[in-house]
Amino acid sequence: MISKNLNYTFLVVVLASVLSSCKITAPLPEMTEIEIPVGPPQGISHINIPVNISIDPVLKFANESSSPIIRNPEWPNFTSFGACDGPQAKYDVFRENLNGYVVGNKFVVGTKAWYGIEGNYCTGCVWGTCVHPRIPFSCGSGNETKRRVEIEFASVLSMNENYQLITSTSLSKLNPIDPCELTFLKIDMTEEIMKAMKPALLDVCKYIDQQCLILDFKSYANEAWKQLNSQMEIPGYGYLTFNASNFKLGPMYGYGNILQVNLGIDATPVMSLDKNENAIVPPLPPLDVQNDLTSGFVIQMPIKSSYESLSAKANEMTAGSTFASDDNKKSITVKNLALSGLGNQKIQVEVLCDMKVGFKKYKNCKFFLALTPSLDPSTNKMSVSSIDIDSKSRHVLMNAGVDVFQTKLTETIQSACNIDLTPTLQSAKTEIEKQLNGELMPGVNLKGLLNGLQITGFYPTQKELQITVALNGNLQIDVVNYTTN
Repeated sequence: MISKNLNYTFLVVVLASVLSSCKITAPLPEMTEIEIPVGPPQGISHINIPVNISIDPVLKFANESSSPIIRNPEWPNFTSFGACDGPQAKYDVFRENLNGYVVGNKFVVGTKAWYGIEGNYCTGCVWGTCVHPRIPFSCGSGNETKRRVEIEFASVLSMNENYQLITSTSLSKLNPIDPCELTFLKIDMTEEIMKAMKPALLDVCKYIDQQCLILDFKSYANEAWKQLNSQMEIPGYGYLTFNASNFKLGPMYGYGNILQVNLGIDATPVMSLDKNENAIVPPLPPLDVQNDLTSGFVIQMPIKSSYESLSAKANEMTAGSTFASDDNKKSITVKNLALSGLGNQKIQVEVLCDMKVGFKKYKNCKFFLALTPSLDPSTNKMSVSSIDIDSKSRHVLMNAGVDVFQTKLTETIQSACNIDLTPTLQSAKTEIEKQLNGELMPGVNLKGLLNGLQITGFYPTQKELQITVALNGNLQIDVVNYTTN
């Protein structure tokens, strides 16, 4: 978009001014064969994006995919709790829906559960053998009211350089709400039941960590890496390549049901009108895990246009057009335009045309313009500091009124090229902000604000025309819905 606005505006104004004047002469512009470096080298652009991920789909998946029942491993048989004088029992636990939240770098998942137990108890042992009949008991089973318990897990989140999610999950709460007291024996079995349940819950912690470790984040990163380092066609405007050099990740932290991850990209983006068929995508580098990553983006981007592409676009707009002089006695019909670089920050425009002077016609006349355009970044105003005009075809028209027509033509072009690009930049800023806001895909929303858009340089070289722009702003991605399997 920026490339199209600036390049085409420049060309249309210059060429329209030249062709409508239709008075040409002067010596052939001296060509500079040695390329003189122009403009500073491109700096590294930094794009840091906070990604807000809702944990609601994770909880939904966990509730739908995991069993709400926990039983002792020997169920329906008894498990021995301790030595001979300890109880033998079986238990089952029915949980409610899992609920979760994020605090700092911890993902906390908890639930309220209902449990029941039944078994028997030995009141006397000799040398490890029960010498009395074991006394049966129950708590929350059969017709008895189930007992309640709170269960909570906490996972500390991080990611390693191999794009693996690392979690350290612990059982953070196992809190009985209702005691399990065997009143006729005056025994409180609550603590014993909690001890019996704990190994199964610790196994859940291990399972969570194992499953997170095998999640395939690297394949997603690799696909994103390929996209960032391949040309992306922007229909009507050209091709954008980010040329990413690394992926960075800041600490994970969150609040409520939102987990925030700061994703960073270092890149040297380039916009071009020309397609590169032989671009090579470098391999995905290790993830650069950092302790701090400030949000926002600062992009320095050259917009490059080959003279072949500019010539083709200029011919689409002007080839076949006829322009008349002020007195209507002379006219020019444009047949072809060719732009090229002269070096030393000059652009040459070669015009092939047919001319008519009164009743006389001149075929295949050719003249040249050597322009030295410049831009003041502080005012966003473009100008042409010097114009040289020449004709290789020695027609009668070329030898008439040289000084007057050359002076008038030069003044006309220079006046036309004094362009304030501020309105163009404001329009571009509005259009870019539209593209920074919206739905990327179902469940993934993009929110962006462009704080600044500034042209920092205008560099005609021998090979291409390059406009350098700087953009800064803030970008945020909200992931509100996604699949977890």
